[in-house]
Amino acid sequence: MKSSLKLLMCISLLLLLAAITIFAQKPELIVQTGHTGPILLLALSPDGKTLAASSLELKLWDVTAGVELRTLSSIDVSAIVFSPNGKTLASGTGEGKVDLWDVTTGAKLHSLEVSKYRVESLAFSGDGQTIATGSQNTIKLWDSKTGTHLRSLEECLGCRVLSLAFSPEGKMLANGNTGGRLNLWEIPTGKQVRFYKGHVSDVNSVVFSPDGQTLVSSSSDRIVKLWDVTTGAELRTIASNSMEVSAITLSPEGKTFASSTRDGRVDLWEVSTGVKRRSFQGPKGIIFSMAFGPEGQMLATAGMAAEVKDKTFNTTGGGEVELWDASTGTRLRSLKRHASGVEAVAYSPDGKMLASACLDGTVKLWNISTGMQVRSFKGHADHTVIFTLSDYSVAFSPDSKMLASASIGEAVNLWDVSTGTQLHTLKGDDGGTLSIGFSPDGKTLAGSGADGGTGTGTVKLWDVSTGELLRSLKGHSRAATSVAFSPDGQTLASGDRDGTVKLWNISTGAQLSSLESGIGPIGFSSNGKMLASGSFDQTIKLWDVATGTHLRSLAGNSDRILAVAFSSDGQKLASMSNQTIKLWDVATSAQLSSLERQSNYFTSVAFSPDNKTFASGGMDGTIKIADTNSGEELASLISLDENEWAVVAPDGLFDGSPSALNKLIWRAPQNTFDYAPVEAYFSDFYYPGLLADSLTGKAPKAPKDISQKDRRLPHLQLTLSGQQTLTTPITTRRITVKIAVSNVTAGAQDVRLFRNGSLVRVWQGDLPNGKSGATLEATLPIVAGENRLTAYAFNRDNVKSVDATLVISGADSLRRKGTAYILAVGVNRYANPQYDLKYAVADAQDFSAEVRRQQEGLHRYEQTKVIALYDAEATKANILRGLARLASQIQPEDWVIIYFAGHGTAHGNQFYLLPHDLGYTGSRTRLDADGLRNILTHSISDRELTQAFEKMDAGQLLLVIDACNSGQALEAEEKRRGPMNSKGLAQLAYEKGMYILTAAQSYQAAQEAARFGHGFLTYALIEEGLKKNAADDDPKDAEVLVREWLNYATERVPKLQEELMLSALRGRGLNMAFVEGEEKIKGPKSRSVQQPRVFYRRELEAQPLIVSKTATTLPR
Repeated sequence: MKSSLKLLMCISLLLLLAAITIFAQKPELIVQTGHTGPILLLALSPDGKTLAASSLELKLWDVTAGVELRTLSSIDVSAIVFSPNGKTLASGTGEGKVDLWDVTTGAKLHSLEVSKYRVESLAFSGDGQTIATGSQNTIKLWDSKTGTHLRSLEECLGCRVLSLAFSPEGKMLANGNTGGRLNLWEIPTGKQVRFYKGHVSDVNSVVFSPDGQTLVSSSSDRIVKLWDVTTGAELRTIASNSMEVSAITLSPEGKTFASSTRDGRVDLWEVSTGVKRRSFQGPKGIIFSMAFGPEGQMLATAGMAAEVKDKTFNTTGGGEVELWDASTGTRLRSLKRHASGVEAVAYSPDGKMLASACLDGTVKLWNISTGMQVRSFKGHADHTVIFTLSDYSVAFSPDSKMLASASIGEAVNLWDVSTGTQLHTLKGDDGGTLSIGFSPDGKTLAGSGADGGTGTGTVKLWDVSTGELLRSLKGHSRAATSVAFSPDGQTLASGDRDGTVKLWNISTGAQLSSLESGIGPIGFSSNGKMLASGSFDQTIKLWDVATGTHLRSLAGNSDRILAVAFSSDGQKLASMSNQTIKLWDVATSAQLSSLERQSNYFTSVAFSPDNKTFASGGMDGTIKIADTNSGEELASLISLDENEWAVVAPDGLFDGSPSALNKLIWRAPQNTFDYAPVEAYFSDFYYPGLLADSLTGKAPKAPKDISQKDRRLPHLQLTLSGQQTLTTPITTRRITVKIAVSNVTAGAQDVRLFRNGSLVRVWQGDLPNGKSGATLEATLPIVAGENRLTAYAFNRDNVKSVDATLVISGADSLRRKGTAYILAVGVNRYANPQYDLKYAVADAQDFSAEVRRQQEGLHRYEQTKVIALYDAEATKANILRGLARLASQIQPEDWVIIYFAGHGTAHGNQFYLLPHDLGYTGSRTRLDADGLRNILTHSISDRELTQAFEKMDAGQLLLVIDACNSGQALEAEEKRRGPMNSKGLAQLAYEKGMYILTAAQSYQAAQEAARFGHGFLTYALIEEGLKKNAADDDPKDAEVLVREWLNYATERVPKLQEELMLSALRGRGLNMAFVEGEEKIKGPKSRSVQQPRVFYRRELEAQPLIVSKTATTLPR
C-alpha cells in the first residue's frame, strides 16, 4: 500500500495545481496493470520523459512519476523506436508491418507494409524525415511523414537484418546481421560502402557516437567492438567473461556505453579507453533492452524475471522496467506489473462464482453478485514467459463445490471452493495437462495433454473422490489440447494439435470415431447430438455425434479458431480467435455479434449458466463480461496484486477494493500526458456494486455532462503553526496546523484533514464565502512515529483538489497503549411489541464478550471496555449519548467498535436504525405514512451516525450493523452509492478509515434463526469465525486480521442461509425466504439469500488490525 500511496502523491505533485480544467471530453480510465508478460523491447523518448515498452502489449509510461499512460493497439511487436523529436513512435510487428503512432493522441498515423516477414529492426534519421526498416535480408527506407517507400537496400541472401542505426548527419546507415556481418550504407546512393569484419555471431545492436566517428556493435558471442567509421579499422574489442551480451546502449554524449548480460548484470564502459568503469547487478533475470536518459544519468533496463544457474535460464515470471542512477547503480524506480494474463475462465454451474486461471500460477475466484475477488489459489508455476495458449485450464464440478485447475508441465489440482483447501493432486503426462472437464455426475475428471518425451497426446480419467487414475486413452499423434464430456456422460471428445477430434466410449475406453477438424477446440451442444470444433481454416465445423457426419461450417472469422463454446440451451455458439469472439445462431448459422480486443489476445470464453452473459479471458489481465443478446461488453474484472480487484465498465464507471482504486488514473482521450488521479472524477464514476447491477439489467451509465463541470480546483497548503519545527521529533501531544486555501475561483468547500489515513476534522460549506481564500487552523493529537497529515477540498461542482501533505515525527515519549471500546446495542423488546425480535440481545452480548476475550488475550490494548445498551436502555437518546461520550474520550491509539442488532428501515436513499423507543404503537403490517414519519423521526439516521463518527479521533473504527435492510446504510444521497463527497457511511468509511459490515434480512428470516440462536451475521463472525477459528483463512497463518474476519462473514452468511432453507424445507416443511415475497418461488436454490456488504478503509494500516490469534490459548 505504501508504494501505491507514493504513486498517488507523485501524480498529484505533477498535476498543475490551478487546473484540472482538464478534459473537454469524457476522460478515459486507465488501470495500472503494468506489463503482463516479459518485456522484450524498450525505448526512451529523446527528452527522457516518456518510455515505450513492449511485452504482450505496447505501453507508454511517464518516466518521472512511473505512471502507465496508454496502451497502443498493437500486438506481436518486434521493434520500437522514437522519432528524434519524441512526437512519433514506430513499432514493427511479426507480420511484417510498421505502425507510426502519434505519441500525444495515440492515433495511428501510417501503417507501412514492409514485407511478409518479421520486422527485426527500426531507426529514424536525425531529422526524423526518414525511417529505416529491417526485415529478413532487406532494408527499406520510408518517408515518415507520408509513409511513402523511398528505397530498398538488399543484404546478403539468407541473412537477417537485426539492428540499424543512422549516422548523426543522416547520410550513412549501419546495420548488423545474423552471422556477424556489419555493414555501412550511403543513403543518397543506396550503395554499400563498407563491410566490418570481426564478429563471428549475430550482431544484435549497433550505435553511432554523437560525432559520427565511431561505431559500436555488440553480438551474441559476448563481444563488444568499436570501429573507426571512416577507415573501417577495429579500434577496440571488449569481451564479457560471463553470460552473453544481451543488450547495449550508448550514452547521449558518447562517452559511456552500457552492456547487459543474460545473468542480469549491467556493465558501464568508457568508450575512449575500453575500461569498465562500473558494474552493478540489475534485475534478477535476463535484460533484453536498455536505454540512457538524455543526460546520461539515468539508465532504463527491461527484460524478464529468471534464475540463472550454470548458464541455464529458468524463467520465473513476467518482466518489469527498472530505472537506475547510472553513476551509482542505485535503483530509482520500478515500473511494475500489477496483473497477470488470464488464460482460462469458467462459471460455476450455480452461476454464483467465476474462476480465472492466471499466468502467474494463481487461480482467482470471483463473486458474481458483488464483483469481488473472494479467493486466490496458488498451486502452479508462473508461466508468464510462455506465449502459447492453453497453458492453464479450470473447471467446476457440477455441484459447484469443487474446482479443478491444470497447467502445462504440471499436475492437476482439485480444490474445495468454500475453504480453498487442496483436495488432491492428479498426476498427468510429463508434458502436463492442457484441458480438463468434469463428467456430468461429477465423479470423473478428464484431462488431455501430451507425453513429455514423445509429444503424443493422451487423455486421462481420474476418480474425483480418491484421485486415482482410472484409465488412459491413447491415439492422438500430437498433444491433446481439448477435452469435453457429452451431456449424458457416455461419450468423451478430445481434440489435438493436428486437427483431429476423437470420440471415446467412457465405459470401455474404445475409440468411437475420428473427425478431421483442422485444429481441435471442441464443445458439445446441450442435447449431446452436435459437436462443434474449431479449425485452422478460420471456420467452425458442426458434426453429428452419432454418425460423425460433417453437418456444416460457420465462416466469417479472419483468424484461426482457438476456442468454441455452446450456450447451455444449445441455441448459441461462441467462437474465439486471437482478437475476436463471435456469437452464432446454431439453427441458422447466422453471426449474431462480435466482441473485439484491439491491443491484446483473447485466451478463453465461457457462457454463464443462465446464458445471459459470457466471459472471456485476456492476456492483458482482464476478464470481459459481455451481454449474450447484444454482444456488448458490460464490465471487465481485473485482479491487481495479491487479493486486490477492480471492476471497470466501458464508459468508465468503476468499483474495486481500496488498494486497487489507488491504481486507477484518468487521462484525456486526445492527450497522453494530460492525466489526473482517480479522485478527480471519483464522484462521477465510482459505483459500488457495479458488476451486480450490470448483470441484473439495471444498466448503470456514467454521466454524459461531465465535460460541463468546472475543473478549476482550490489549492491547499498545510503547515505547522507556532514555534515547532519539523527537523526533530515533536514531544508535545497536541499540535496546531494551518491550512491555507487559495485559488478559490470555483469555490472551496468541505475541507478535510487526515492523520495517517483517518479523518480527524471537517470544515463544512463554502469556506471563502466570497473571499479570495481562507486560512484554517486545527489542533489535534499526534502519535509516536510518523504522522502523515493530508488535507484536500472540493470545488462547487464537487471535484476534489490535489492533496496537501505534511509529515510530522512524534517523539517516542508519546507512545501509549490504547483502549479498545465496544458499544454493543441489542434490541429484542421494542416499545411496540409487534416489532420484538428473538436474538438481537444475544447477538450483542456474544459479539462484545468474544471480541473482548480475544483482545484481552492479545494484550495489544491497555484495556477493553464494553458499553452495553440492551432493550429499554437502547433508546435513541442513550445511543447518541454513548457515541458522544466515546468521541470525547478516545485517543488516536484507540479502537472503537460499534455493534447494533435490531431493526432498521430504508426510506428514500437513507437508512435508519430503530431504537427501543421507535415512536409508533400501531400495527406492524398496517404502517401508514404518518406512522412511518414518526418512526423515522425517532430513529437514528445514517446522517446522525456520520456526524457522530466525524467527531471520533480513533486510530481504528469498526461499525457492524445486523438489521433488516441494513445494506441501505451504504447507500448515498445520490442515485449511485458511495460517491467521493457523499455524506453517507460508505464515504465516511472510505475517508475516515472505518470498516463497515452490514447484513440485511427479512423479518421472517430474523425470526427463524433458532437453529443457531443468533442472527446469521453474528453466528458467522463469532461462533464460527472466532470461536472455531474459521476466519483464519486467507492467509492461514494463525492470525485473523479484521479484513479476513469481515470477508469470511460476507462469504459464509449466504451459505448458512442456503443450508437453513434446504434443511427447513426437508425437516419441517418450512417455506423460508430471505426476501419478502420470495416464498412463492419454487425451490430454495432459486431464492435470494442475505448478502452482507463490507466496506474497508481506503488505506491499509501501518500495523494491521488483529482480531484474534488462533495459536494463542485464551481463557473462556
